[in-house]
Amino acid sequence: MLVRILVSILSHAVYPNCPEQGSTGCDGTAAARSEAARAAARSLDLDRPWDEVRAGLVRACGLRVQRSTSHCFNDFNHVDCCAMTQTHNTNEESRVVGIHSQNKLGPHIVDASLPGHGSGGSWCTCQLSAPYDVCHRQVRVLTEPGPRSAPVC
Repeated sequence: MLVRILVSILSHAVYPNCPEQGSTGCDGTAAARSEAARAAARSLDLDRPWDEVRAGLVRACGLRVQRSTSHCFNDFNHVDCCAMTQTHNTNEESRVVGIHSQNKLGPHIVDASLPGHGSGGSWCTCQLSAPYDVCHRQVRVLTEPGPRSAPVC
């Protein structure tokens, strides 16, 4: 599981453009926040007990370790660090099959996001169906590094 999490955070694979976004691409990406998360993840000491590694991953993503982030990096699915420009408030216009339309994440994202990672907010999202997952499709965020002038998901 640790390998899967690290690959998700540190990978440099190129994903297709965020679905259904046309020429705007991944316009929900908080680039500075995303880069801060990657830099913090690279500096983690992985030779520690899992609970300490997991807490480090949550903080590297730009999140507080608290009840609302207890799902982050704690199962096979919630391993995508999603750094967004603005708070994702609701899933009423769900673009991902299986996501609940009444899941109001906005207040949790605001409360859990660490300000030191840059503007915007962070959340741990589901990686299932990548690259057409929650971070890319629902929030329109680039999770992999790409050209600064023309982000590619």
